Amino acid sequence: MAFGGGKDDPRIVFSLHRKFEAARESVWKAYTDPALLAQWWGPKGSEIISCTGLLRPGAMFLYGLRLADGHEVWGRMLYREVWAPMQLVYVAAYTDRRGTPVRNPLNKNWPMELATTVNFDKAGTGTQLSMRIMPQNATEPEKKAFADYQFDMKDQIGGMYEKLDHLLAR
Repeated sequence: MAFGGGKDDPRIVFSLHRKFEAARESVWKAYTDPALLAQWWGPKGSEIISCTGLLRPGAMFLYGLRLADGHEVWGRMLYREVWAPMQLVYVAAYTDRRGTPVRNPLNKNWPMELATTVNFDKAGTGTQLSMRIMPQNATEPEKKAFADYQFDMKDQIGGMYEKLDHLLAR
């Protein structure tokens, strides 16, 4: 699915691929069931303090995180497409506790919306997860902030996926 119109700018598209040694249905469930998501979502050292929502197009998933330094951040996913157990398409944003979009409290130039596609492909007895994120309706300073932060995103999401690996192994 294309977001925001126009041709993708490869400088501002973040992609990450990870193979999990678990069946696609198990990875899908861990990614979409709030009780399981709460066990691995968020950067290392963070904890989920709230995790609610519905998994259907047009619905919102709202979560709150307490970061390792004690800060609380909130975010949402507005689901555009749900193709269980193959693909999720959503728009992610930082929010307040009610789900109203706000600026990233740690980076004022961060894009307000991120178009995200997550594919869950069978890979033998495991699952190849592919994630693609790009700013939507972003200003040039927001695109630059996103492009400059991609190395850190890879590290943070990689840390989340390590926690997901441990959950799937149980």
